[in-house]
Amino acid sequence: MSFLRNCCIYCRKPTINTLKYQFRMLHETISLSRKSSDLCQSQCRPPKQYKCPPRKKDKCSSHKEAPCMPKRKVEAGPFFRMPYILRIIGPKHISIVSAFIPSLIIYGVAALIALIYISEFKTVLQFLPFYNTMYNEEETKPKEKPPPPPPPPPPSDEESKSDQC
Repeated sequence: MSFLRNCCIYCRKPTINTLKYQFRMLHETISLSRKSSDLCQSQCRPPKQYKCPPRKKDKCSSHKEAPCMPKRKVEAGPFFRMPYILRIIGPKHISIVSAFIPSLIIYGVAALIALIYISEFKTVLQFLPFYNTMYNEEETKPKEKPPPPPPPPPPSDEESKSDQC
């Protein structure tokens, strides 16, 4: 009955003080009887810390659990704090998604440059050094001489007579 006196009223489990006392008594008995250290280590075990069941936690005052560590909140930029983004992505995945944003920007710029080179927009590519000579050939070619004017028509008979006089 003395053992039950040191137990929790609600869950009937021994308190920490009772277990420490039992452990100390067991250790003293073993050391007094001078048993081998192997036997001492096999029989002497540290006391288990009993906890009350969670549903009776409020009634049990002798057993208190350690306070839980607060979970670290994910810091996000102002763009990702918008509620519709959070609903789509979820707050735990913001850091994962935001890690890919710089690489997406770099790949986007590279894709834009590749698109310009592949599509060969004449208005854009004329400013680039490689294509400058391709599209400005008309300006850089030596100008051709214009064709000579057609010869004047042969003089008629009437005009030739008037010239002779």
